[in-house]
Amino acid sequence: NSGAAQSFPDNCPRIYSTIVKDGVLVNGVGETNMLGVTWDGKPYIDRVKYQATVQVNGTVNVGMWAVNNHYTDAKCISLFTPEFTLPVSAPQGSKVLTIKDGKVAAVSEAGSYKVAAGTNLMVYNAQAVADAQKWNQFPAVGDTAAVSTSATACKRAADLPQWNNMKTVIAGGRMLVQNTYNVVQDTSYNAEFDSDPKQAAGYSSARAFAAVMGDGRLVLGTANASMAQIAAYLKSAGAVNAVSLDGGASTMLYVNGSGYLTAAGRPLASAFVVVDEKVRETRPAAQQAAVNPSSTTGVDANTPSAWAADAVARSKALGLVPDWMQYNYRSTLTRREFCVLIKELLEKKGGKSIDALRLEKN
Repeated sequence: NSGAAQSFPDNCPRIYSTIVKDGVLVNGVGETNMLGVTWDGKPYIDRVKYQATVQVNGTVNVGMWAVNNHYTDAKCISLFTPEFTLPVSAPQGSKVLTIKDGKVAAVSEAGSYKVAAGTNLMVYNAQAVADAQKWNQFPAVGDTAAVSTSATACKRAADLPQWNNMKTVIAGGRMLVQNTYNVVQDTSYNAEFDSDPKQAAGYSSARAFAAVMGDGRLVLGTANASMAQIAAYLKSAGAVNAVSLDGGASTMLYVNGSGYLTAAGRPLASAFVVVDEKVRETRPAAQQAAVNPSSTTGVDANTPSAWAADAVARSKALGLVPDWMQYNYRSTLTRREFCVLIKELLEKKGGKSIDALRLEKN
């Protein structure tokens, strides 16, 4: 990640993708395919849009164009957190707001700044300053300023509460498997990757990937193969959701006690690390009740409600519930999941595949 073409700003690695750390967006904004782990340790893979917002005086919501990245567009508003240890370069005509203890502590002019511990810097580029002042919405010293992270879009809306309860999230590459379907060539997940030949489904290279299996386990792996081949293998192995991670010289897999199963070919700017913390963590109480009320009650989402337990047990015994649906019972049933259950019932009752039953009906 080094070299003149990659310098940021002084020939150091630049992280381009979304990263959520301890529930806070610390790099990137926008929509892409994500791998995330909730505060209680459950992995998820889906297409999600993350946004950082600063709410001023409880009424004005200022959406960030970027988090911990510089952009020269005059309309850009960026947020910089203490994780950003490089100088923050605010361009000519911009203004820099220092946010501390939930308030605007200072408003400064263009220049070079460091993000002090316990603070955030919000940089309004020149046109963003003019627009905010025009509408009398430019923050002043003493205004309240609440910084928040939210998942604002998701292909499976039923999972949004989980994506708003993430401790750790990283952006992935091409989506491989979604809801047990091979989607490696599905443009609704992967259109932005098609312009890069090395991201093409059929291009073979060293690859890293992540998958969530039907029983909720997270699987991490590497392979020298095309994404199409990896997707087909993961689907056959029972993956519910899977996403590619980095590739080429950035492919790396380390297993504690065994060392590097796949060593990276160059220094890496970021890595996804799984640690057994022994004690399950919980999101800070002020956020937890808002994004995931049931988590405060000690209810296990993977256990059916008492009124449904017998029906679920009978359905499983009859083979009506696929492995990948035998968890997360307390989330809202999607239309697609309902159709899967109806299909299983019809096939078991009719003793034939749904395609054969459809031909008989016709």
